[in-house]
Order: sequence, then structure tokens, then C-alpha cells
Amino acid sequence: MQPWDYVIIERKFVNFDMKYVNSRVRGVAAPYDAPHLPWHTSQGMQLSYVPHPAPIPAAMVDPGETCLKIAVGAGKQTMMQTVMIGTQMGGESLWYGQLEPGQHYRFAGWFRQQGLADQGALTFGFSAGAYPDIHQTFQVTGEWQQYTFDFVAPARPGNQWHFGPQLSMNGPGTLWLDNLRLFRYDSPAELAQPYTPGPTPLNELIASQPASGRKGDHRVMLLSRDEPMSALLSWHGTSTISPDWSTSQGPGADMTVPMVLMFDEKTGATPATRMRPWFLIQHLLHSEDDWRHLLEYLAAPYDPQVDTPAKKPWAYLRYQQRGTGKPWTEEFAQITIEFGNETWHNRFFPEWIGFGRLNAIHQGGKEYGYFARYLIDVIESSPYWASQHLASKIRFSLGANYQTIVAKDGSVTGYGEEAIQSCGPKPQENFVVGHANYVGPKWETGDKAQEQFTDDGVQATLLGFLTGQQQNQQQMANGHDALAKAGVPYDIAAYEGGPSGYSTNPKSKEQGDALERYGKSLAMAVAALDAWLGSYQQGWSDQLFSAYAEGKWWSSHTDMGNGFRPHASWLALTLRNRYAAGDLMAVTSNTAPTLAVGKNVLPLIGVYAMREGARWSVFVLSRKLDGKHDEQDFGDGATPVTLHLPFTSAKKVTLYTLSGD
Repeated sequence: MQPWDYVIIERKFVNFDMKYVNSRVRGVAAPYDAPHLPWHTSQGMQLSYVPHPAPIPAAMVDPGETCLKIAVGAGKQTMMQTVMIGTQMGGESLWYGQLEPGQHYRFAGWFRQQGLADQGALTFGFSAGAYPDIHQTFQVTGEWQQYTFDFVAPARPGNQWHFGPQLSMNGPGTLWLDNLRLFRYDSPAELAQPYTPGPTPLNELIASQPASGRKGDHRVMLLSRDEPMSALLSWHGTSTISPDWSTSQGPGADMTVPMVLMFDEKTGATPATRMRPWFLIQHLLHSEDDWRHLLEYLAAPYDPQVDTPAKKPWAYLRYQQRGTGKPWTEEFAQITIEFGNETWHNRFFPEWIGFGRLNAIHQGGKEYGYFARYLIDVIESSPYWASQHLASKIRFSLGANYQTIVAKDGSVTGYGEEAIQSCGPKPQENFVVGHANYVGPKWETGDKAQEQFTDDGVQATLLGFLTGQQQNQQQMANGHDALAKAGVPYDIAAYEGGPSGYSTNPKSKEQGDALERYGKSLAMAVAALDAWLGSYQQGWSDQLFSAYAEGKWWSSHTDMGNGFRPHASWLALTLRNRYAAGDLMAVTSNTAPTLAVGKNVLPLIGVYAMREGARWSVFVLSRKLDGKHDEQDFGDGATPVTLHLPFTSAKKVTLYTLSGD
């Protein structure tokens, strides 16, 4: 052992024994004898994980190793999950959801019972009196069987506190259950699928992408600290245990690898027109065999006439899931594998696992690169790497942040740049270094968050790219060019980006409200678009938005209860994706109004142009706020603009604008 070495200890629990929890916290928020499970149950119920009682029907897709056993006490007993809330319940409504009114839903689950009253009567419904007209009773037998119930969702509840799906039964007896699902479906064909992408987020994401041709990357975190690779490749992530003051068991990854791939498959008709999956997988928590299994799952063809489950177990798993032997790598133009998330971070667990010391930032880049090289060599040792020509299909991503420094002697430092140098890309390998591309105050660079919403603050937001990211990006571009000359090629991408300046712990409600107004404002949308377009001038490639989500902070949309409406920055992203394509062109700005900020005089207009064949797209961004602020009078904020284009006529000219408050 050397200082700062990692030691990973693995132990698999079927049912967690509370003796492993320190006595100081044992029993604070959970009973002494068992951890809290993600079910709220009557007093007369005891839950545990057990192997499935045999026989297991072949139709039970991906049953896993255990099911949930419920010892049911005498009388009426209930169990429910808190996953919903009414739309008018304040901040809580941002964390929970409701059913979508007028849409078709199915509840499905596998059950068997022994000794329950009323011939095994089991009733599905919703707790706390929510959705009172939605309920169904099943007569569960002593053999495993799937039971289903279809219904149409009514109006969303308003003043309804926490509630969720509920199962009711009369004991005493025993109930076993597995693979419970409650999902929306829009066609009968979806009922036979083990996973159905939600139409609302799927269609909204597709609507933000180009109508034809290549679409963008879809970055998904698969970072559960207890998730084995076998679970990540299944339809159902494993459960996790948190042995802390609450001592609870809960679900693992929100999405697994096949879910992400099926979701992205539906974004286009061909590999060239689909969104490109970008996986974040914990780099320290999987064995060498796990990484080879991942590659077999993604890339190995499976022919049931020739291949066998014993010879290709992970390709066979994919074959079972899809019903075809075609590898996933043939369904997409590219798949990106990123090793860990923000490994430069100060080591909050589990999302950020790096190689620096605890509470240190931007340390351990070199070690991160060495470890990534080790994992990449393991991946490329798979026989399918060469046979399936994966060097052109799979791209590797190393995470960076904001720091890049090019010394006078040409040496380059910075977390991501140090990582890519120690990783040492080989010929034919495809690498990207992911930097953050946020506008607005950023905690990582020591920026101070705004405290009040003012005109001066809005003007500063409009200039966020020029006063913040532009200089950082120039340094990143310089580092990229220097390393390319030294034989270390890679692309620069934005692993995350868009509006920033939020605080999850504001000093006051006034500040919290102000930060929300800045982040969701048209000014922030202009600054984000400015940063995305300006990044191309610095040689950046793919740029990913954080986060495609609903509600507060970095989210792209309002919550579902308020219509899942896009925020202004998402509209800016859509504007660029749907109406501009091709190569970035050089633009000369002759004259423009300016504003002095410190020692810098900044232009209040930004102009960018792109060309795809005979189609030109020109962006004109106004960085000027109307009214009196910053010790000047900017009038109505309008700036007349004359465009000098390299042609004299056009078949069609269309003006698109971002508008709003």
C-alpha cells in the first residue's frame, strides 16, 4: 500500500444485517433489526429479499436473483411507495410527479401467495385517497403469474400530499412479488416490451434536434455506487444499501444500459439519424471482466443457429432483450464511454470519485489518465474490438473542468490535459476531453452568485460568455493545439453546459428567487447560445446541455404539472439545432455598440454564421439591455444591424427570434 491508494471492499447482501451499522446511528431512523425499504407498510408486514420460489415461468423477463417476500399479518394490510404529490404543494411538487391526464397506463406485476384471505385477493390502487376511481383486485394463486390492469389517467390532483401506488390485502399469509411496473403506453405494441420510453420526454427531446441528418449526443449517468455491471446490463438495476443514519435500501440506477439504448434507438430511423449514446460509468467499481462483458454486450453479434449462451452470455442477454442478434454498435453512428463523472471534484460520494485527496479540487489528473489507459487496454483486449471495427464506433471520454495552462516551453497542464497525456491515445483511437461550458457565476472558479435581481445583473448575464468562458476556452484551445503538435490528438467537447449561477443553498429566499429568474431568463439564453457558438470558434465539437430535467436550477423545462414547458435556454438550443448546420464561417464585425466592464471594452452584439452547402445561417445576438443601468441610458435596447452577405439573392429568407421576458 502507498499513500492515497484506493482499497475497494465488496460484499454482497441479500438482506442487510443491522449489526454492520455503527451503534451510534443504529435505530435513529430505522428499526434495529432491519433497514428501511422503499415501501411504507402496515405494522403487520415484514419485508425481505429471497430467491424466487420455484418454478419460475419462462415468461418472467429478467427476474434477477431475488424477489420481495412479504409476511402479511392478520387483518387488512397495505404497502405503498411515495412517488407522487399534488401540483399545488409548493417546492415538494418539483420532486414528485403525477400521472399524465388522458393517457393510457398499465400496472403490471408478478405475484404468488400462500394463505391470504378472500382467495388471495390483492387490490392495486393509490394511497391517501388520490385517484379514488383507479383500483383493481386480482385473485392471486399459489403459482407465479403476471397480473395487469389498464386505465386512463384522470386530471392531476392539486392539493394532495404525498401518495403513490398501493397494494392492499387481508392476512395472515405470505405474498411474493417481482418486476412491478407502472407505465404509460401509446400503442398495443408497447405492452409487450419490457421497457417503454416515456413519450413526453422522448418526443420533446426529438423536437429539440435537427429534423434530418445527424442528431446530438445523449449523456446519461450510470453511477450508482453499488451497481454491478450485470445489473447495468439488465432491465432492472439492483437495490442499494445506505448504512448511515437512515439505514435504508433503495433502487439503483434510474436507467440501465438497455434502457438508454432503446430510448436513443427511437430518436431516429437509421444509425446516422439517431442521437448518440454517451455513457458515464464508474471507473473504479467494475472489474476487468466487467468491462469486457460490456463490450461483448454492445458489440458481439449473436446467431442462435451458431452461438450459444455459454459461449456468448452477454451477447445472448442482449439477444433475449431485443429478439435480434444485431449488436447495439450497429444501431448508432457512435457510442461514447466516459470514465467517471467529474473526477476532478472534491470527492463527494458516490457520483464524484477521483484520484486527488479528500476535499481537493483539480488534483490527480495524471493518475486518472493512467487508470483510464489501463481500462481502455482491457476493453480493447476483447476479441470483438478488432473483429467489429470498434475503433471507429466507440469513443472514449476523459472528464476535465475549466483549468488549462500552456507554459512558455509548450507544456500543458490542467486536469483533463494531464489525463489525456498520461492516457496516451494510440493511433485509430477516438478521444474527447470534456470541459464544462457554463455561463454565469460558477462555484468551481470562485465566482460569487448574484444576490438580487437587478438590471445591472441582467446586463452582466448577457455578457456572461465574454466575461467568463471565452478566456477559459481560449486557454483550452491553446492547450489542445499544443498537445496535437506533440502527438496527443483529441477533440474538445462540453460534457455539461448551459445556464449556471444557481445555488442549492441560497442565503435567503430573495436570493434563491433571483437566481431562478437569472437562470431562466432570456438574457441567460442569449449568453448560453453565445457560449455554444463561440465554442465552435475555439474548435469545440459536441456540446451537451445540463440538464434535461424538470423544475428548479439547471433544468431544461418546467415541471410536468406545469406543462413541461421549455425554459428559454432550451429554446436557444433548439434554435441552433433545428435551423443551423454545417461549417462555422469567419465573420467580420465592422462597428458595434460597446460597454466598458473593468479594463475591457466589450461589444454588445455577437455575430456568428454557419454554412451547409447553399444554405446559410446567421446568428445576431444582442448583448444589450434596454433602460438605464451601468451608469448609462440604453434607450429601448434596440441596435440596427446591417448584414453584408457573400451573395446578392436568395430563394428564401426566414427570420427566427428568441423572445420573452
